[in-house]
Amino acid sequence: MSGEETGKRETAPETQVYGEDAGLRIGSGVIAGIMLALVIACVSGLFLDLSSITKSPLQVQYMAIIGAVVFGVMAVLSAYYAGPNRLTLDFAQRTYMAVRGFPLFPKTFSGPLSEIKELYLRERNGKGPTTWQIMAGWKQADRADFRLVACTERPAAQAQMQALADRIGVPADPKPRPWSGM
Repeated sequence: MSGEETGKRETAPETQVYGEDAGLRIGSGVIAGIMLALVIACVSGLFLDLSSITKSPLQVQYMAIIGAVVFGVMAVLSAYYAGPNRLTLDFAQRTYMAVRGFPLFPKTFSGPLSEIKELYLRERNGKGPTTWQIMAGWKQADRADFRLVACTERPAAQAQMQALADRIGVPADPKPRPWSGM
């Protein structure tokens, strides 16, 4: 014998979790906190008596309002990315559960794996190397596609996507799609 147990076969886990990125969540939470502090600073500037400092206190108040709105929008977006973003696939039960949204108010949806329409590759070019993201597309039009895995090599990403698509039972689109923003 070569040290291997007879009859033992390596199998894939029956449940796989995708999408948890602690670094992104922590970084987004820090950015949201900074943006919230800037919103508070802008709003508190509205209540200062600026007549002794400047000849046009109204202009300063307008800038404070604009700053509060801009930083407020940035704080909300950062808070969203600080929340959970997880897709759990249960191959034994043929179901999925997705959790996505703001930290204290995440939305959860679940259903059979047959609700997944397809898997496809998304090409993302940035400052560093090109990243190939394996995406799950839904049959429901109101659901945003879900990033499962990111790879730096296209052949590895295509092989992993095809293996996962075969396991889920959905088609895998071999043509990469460009990154379209968020």
